Amino acid sequence: MERLDHAFACSTETLKFKEANVLRLPQIKFGHSSLLIKLFPSRVVYRGERVERRVGLEGLEGLEEGVRIVVESRKWKEGKETRVLVVVGGRRGVLEVCNRNRNRIQISLSSMATPIPPPPPPPPADTKVDYLNLPCPIPFEELHREAMMSLKPDLFEGMRFDFTKMLNQKFSLNHSVFMGPTEIPSQSTETIKIPTAHYEFGSTFIDHPKLLLWGRILTDGRLNARVKCDLSENLTFKANAQLTNEPHMSHGMINFDYKGKDYRTQFQLGNGALLGASYIQSVTQHLSLGGEVFWAGQHRKSGVGYAARYNTDKMVATGQVASTGMVLLSYVQKVSEKVSLASEFMCNYLSRDVTASFGYDYILRQCRLRGKIDSNGCVAAFLEERLNMGLNFILSAELDHRKKDYKFGFGLTVGE
Repeated sequence: MERLDHAFACSTETLKFKEANVLRLPQIKFGHSSLLIKLFPSRVVYRGERVERRVGLEGLEGLEEGVRIVVESRKWKEGKETRVLVVVGGRRGVLEVCNRNRNRIQISLSSMATPIPPPPPPPPADTKVDYLNLPCPIPFEELHREAMMSLKPDLFEGMRFDFTKMLNQKFSLNHSVFMGPTEIPSQSTETIKIPTAHYEFGSTFIDHPKLLLWGRILTDGRLNARVKCDLSENLTFKANAQLTNEPHMSHGMINFDYKGKDYRTQFQLGNGALLGASYIQSVTQHLSLGGEVFWAGQHRKSGVGYAARYNTDKMVATGQVASTGMVLLSYVQKVSEKVSLASEFMCNYLSRDVTASFGYDYILRQCRLRGKIDSNGCVAAFLEERLNMGLNFILSAELDHRKKDYKFGFGLTVGE
């Protein structure tokens, strides 16, 4: 074992491998961190009728500041080698992976005392706010979208199968089958469920990025439709409707969204004499402030709301309050590119209802796992596993210990 620095150590070993196996090399330690390298000794690259074998190394995790890894991958031929340059502070070492014969690899570490000058410090950030060059904020209705991704997954109970067939680049057909229980309202504390099953047929037309047409019809007679059309570069028209056989249960709404340079505004019109308007403005590079107002003519109710959103590359914090008594706070911390944590606090100071939730979103190479737990004793998890290109397996679970209501579901999604 040779040492480059007091915080760096690596072992020298000779390891065997078999064809098409993945070889894990010993850990290289950097103080409290470590680097685990995986070696692919039989990676085949096809170039016409000629076949080349290459050596590849990957796996850079938990590196401290000042540690840099450079991988040079060369052809897998007799006498060739693959070098991994490790830089720690002002010193560097070369980790060599040499091909001694067909079934053996030798790993050695050599040190070089030539100091490497540290990189120049980054220029100081300009803290002065340029109010003439502020970013455009997200729509007012999507203020909590990062938190909703973790805290509001598409949970279901029973079995679900979705199939999407692309007819061309713009038009696709959708088929969906669902079998599972449906909750019905009850005056008792116990949950009453009845078994149901239905088939859903739909179609989608996308003329990106100007036009979107989306429609779904179910065997029970429900019809859902959505339209999104960009009337100009800044003005967008949206409409959605749901038609049912039950009286007074059908509804529709249209929206006009205007996107400015550093602001957004929206106007809503719905059935039941529902009118609404919202506005959000970027105040700094990271802070946005906005407000909304609505009027429900059928119920003779009105309300005013205010919101604030602060976002950086690592976190998103949002607060919203309305005259209806609702207070909603959310916070999302991006631990890494694959992991994010979310929390939410929601209360109604008129009805004295308070709920706190904590969730996570973990993206792996072949799957995505989301889940949450709240103060009401409800635990939920949602897993999307990519089995193959265009084939996904779904698992859903929700446990409500207070109501003793347990929901489990699984499904398959075919097509993109």
